Amino acid sequence: MNEYNVYIDESGDEGINKGSKYFILTALIVDKNKDLEIAKNVDIIKQNLEMDIKTQLH
Repeated sequence: MNEYNVYIDESGDEGINKGSKYFILTALIVDKNKDLEIAKNVDIIKQNLEMDIKTQLH
């Protein structure tokens, strides 16, 4: 049986009468065996964008 990690993030505000124009919900399903490889690639992307490695990438 395969195992997966699921990452979920949202952007926007659904507040009544004063929320964002858009509300976005995303999910990424990753094979657990590839999780470390993907995390390393995210760090490379952050470096290319000149971001602090500890900053969350949205």
